[in-house]
Amino acid sequence: MTTLQAPFALIILDGWPAEGSLLSKAHTPYYDSFVAKHGAAKLTGAANAEMGHMVIGAGRDVPSMSSRIAGSINDGSFREIATLSEALRRAADGSTSLHLVGMIGGPDERSSADVAIEVLRSAKAVGVGSASLHCILDAVPDAAERLEEFRGELEKVGLGEIATVCGRHFAMDSAGNWDRTARAFTMIAFGEGEAAEDAIAAVRAHSGRGISGEFIAPIVVGGTLSDGDTVIFLNHRADEMRQLVRSLAIPESGGAEGAKPKIEAICMTEYDRDFGLPMLFPPIDNENTLTRVLTEAGVPVIQIAEPGRFAHATLFIDGGTIFEHPLKTKIAVPYNAPAGGVEPEMGSFKTADAVIRAVEESAARGMFIVSFAAPGMIEELGNDDRTVEAFQFVDTCIGGIAEAVKAAAGSAAIVAATADGDVPFLLIAEGPGLESTGTLADVAPTVLGHLGFDVPAEMTGSDLRKG
Repeated sequence: MTTLQAPFALIILDGWPAEGSLLSKAHTPYYDSFVAKHGAAKLTGAANAEMGHMVIGAGRDVPSMSSRIAGSINDGSFREIATLSEALRRAADGSTSLHLVGMIGGPDERSSADVAIEVLRSAKAVGVGSASLHCILDAVPDAAERLEEFRGELEKVGLGEIATVCGRHFAMDSAGNWDRTARAFTMIAFGEGEAAEDAIAAVRAHSGRGISGEFIAPIVVGGTLSDGDTVIFLNHRADEMRQLVRSLAIPESGGAEGAKPKIEAICMTEYDRDFGLPMLFPPIDNENTLTRVLTEAGVPVIQIAEPGRFAHATLFIDGGTIFEHPLKTKIAVPYNAPAGGVEPEMGSFKTADAVIRAVEESAARGMFIVSFAAPGMIEELGNDDRTVEAFQFVDTCIGGIAEAVKAAAGSAAIVAATADGDVPFLLIAEGPGLESTGTLADVAPTVLGHLGFDVPAEMTGSDLRKG
């Protein structure tokens, strides 16, 4: 059996382009020296960080959950999902009231307003007379405009009223900040929050004070929960819905305190296997991903990231399904973005320190997977100077990790999951280097080949090592 004799670090960056862009304005001595010594392949990137991590870990093209859902809407099979149609029939005959909870106006990697509209069209078609919408807002300055567009779509369908609104800072926390989740929970369950006659006017007032959609506190217009109500959670990304769904739908969850309505919950995807809740789109099991191949071969895999990228470095890199193994260790780096914005550093230094400590303390030689979010997330906010700072902070971090791995006689790879244009892929090891071009699906086969492991047949990517 092939074993790993020295540590290997797979460093995944978000928003780091192969060339040009704001990166050219940043001072990145470590990255520049790696490129000068080892060269860098240019890979075709992914549409978003979630898909980038999935393709990197799977070694093949994989269908995103958003594309699966969009495809089912386009071909009409969405309305034929038994779990959905049965719930809507119950709402149509008056057995239950219908509520929809999900992000509106955010990126497709989390949710889509099209899904909400399709559910409402399906509900209207079977005779549902009313539906309450609990809208979660993203980190955008034009949240009111997006919400107004969504309300216009509701009017076209002729079904659905906006009942509550709040930012994803409260409704989609994934770092165990139950105080935030409790604010969203009490808003939906009991109508606690800023009372308003018009949700859009209330959101516009907050935006006028410089508060982006992500941080808008709970706003209540009406339509809170009662026992027996059906609640459909629309988001398809699991990690950011887990706490809210647990607090609303799982008995004695330990989330928000106090009695809560007993609801019939339906999830868009599998938020947590232990919930045992019905879902519309079960996960697809991607066999023989990078982490599965290594752990089954006896190699420890240590996955490290801050909360904003923890699911990417664990769930998505594992193929998009929950995968546990005795040789897998997950280290969540403590970092919470301050209310109102994020810093260029984010949790980068804390993440790097955690990786370096793990490399230095590890008796077993393992695979260290680490994901840095700062460059991509800061660039989305539109501040060039802070984005340049983020590049520079992460450069220091990847330099420290590479030095720690080298001191332990190991090697490393650096790849960007997504960027505007091509993304770089570097193998920091002795050898002839990599071919000049490829795709993200080539990363896992290249890494396995470098480490001396057979590439499984399911990985359709190529080993980019020369010779």
